[in-house]
Amino acid sequence: MHYQGFRRVPILQGLFVIILILTTFVGCDSDSDEVRLGDADDNLGDDDTDNDDDDVDCDNPYTICDLGTDIGGDWSCAAQGDRQGCSCVDDYLNFPELDVEQIQNHRDPLPGGIEELYELIDLIASGAVDPVQTALDPNVLKNIILSEINASFMIDGINDRRLYVTIIDEHVEDGYIEQELLFNDEWIGEFKAVFAFPTDVESYPVVIARHGHGESARDFYDRRNYYQLPLAGYAVIIPYSRAFCGNLTDEHLVTETLLVEGFTFQGLRYLETRLMLKYLQYLDWRYGAVDSDRLGIFSHSGGCASVNLTVRIDDFFGAAVVDWFDNYCSLSPPLLDSTVPSLWPYGSLVNDLSTVEIPVLKRDYSFLDPQTLIEFFNDNLY
Repeated sequence: MHYQGFRRVPILQGLFVIILILTTFVGCDSDSDEVRLGDADDNLGDDDTDNDDDDVDCDNPYTICDLGTDIGGDWSCAAQGDRQGCSCVDDYLNFPELDVEQIQNHRDPLPGGIEELYELIDLIASGAVDPVQTALDPNVLKNIILSEINASFMIDGINDRRLYVTIIDEHVEDGYIEQELLFNDEWIGEFKAVFAFPTDVESYPVVIARHGHGESARDFYDRRNYYQLPLAGYAVIIPYSRAFCGNLTDEHLVTETLLVEGFTFQGLRYLETRLMLKYLQYLDWRYGAVDSDRLGIFSHSGGCASVNLTVRIDDFFGAAVVDWFDNYCSLSPPLLDSTVPSLWPYGSLVNDLSTVEIPVLKRDYSFLDPQTLIEFFNDNLY
């Protein structure tokens, strides 16, 4: 039989981009409108980190509340001794209970609760669910993905919702600047991102990246020498994936909780990326430094689950690089964040890169060296 899933959510058409996207650093003279790219001194010292609605200017098309800099600051996870966000999961767990009309209108708990969830997983594990093997029109597959991860509603009105952004760390290097950004969203709380961008060009393409299990965004950037990307003229942004450090207990808890309530962890991963894109669009609108016509995306290991869906959903990206596929259903606990039982039948279609409408390079596992990325993006984003 063909498994039909445990819910269907109407698809809302419109711009919906997932990824993790990169943003750019700029500075402004206090007494003029002149924008200076890559001048770190212009960005330091604006310690407006109070999220008081009366004190923060959020009046722009993207409702971005730019809090300036708070060098040495950190997210609330750090106060719990969790600087990487491994177990900082309360924002995820609280998501289904938020008193927000859009969320509650799309909350569709499993009638049978957790028992029903594992009955669905057992059906897949036993072979009682047939995979879909007939190719689908790309738009049909896109709509299926959006429905099954229950994410379309998250983008409806996204530019009207406030997103607070703070620069909490910054290092000026020869030819580029590295920052850590702290995002704070009313739906999914706090998350950080590593952001690096070139300083010797006025406009540059950008790539977003998603790291794998057992590492942080900072680890992913440092160990793989991705500073070479800004040196080659690319900005890169890498979000910290919370509950992704290899301790599967927290990842399992979030995945299970969301699925029982009719949501998915992949949906929230997608929203995080879309919020980063929103910030990128804001920077493009305000400063013009980001070349939004030249966007790439790449991922490693477990991060590919999200990116492989993203390139199916949105045409905002010009090229992608991945090194892993996912079947979208853990067949027994612990449940990974990619687990969406109703998406499992379409896994082989998602993973068929020949049907993606942008160039996608499949690398061997963990072979994501900077030079390969640069050459591939040069070929496809210029």
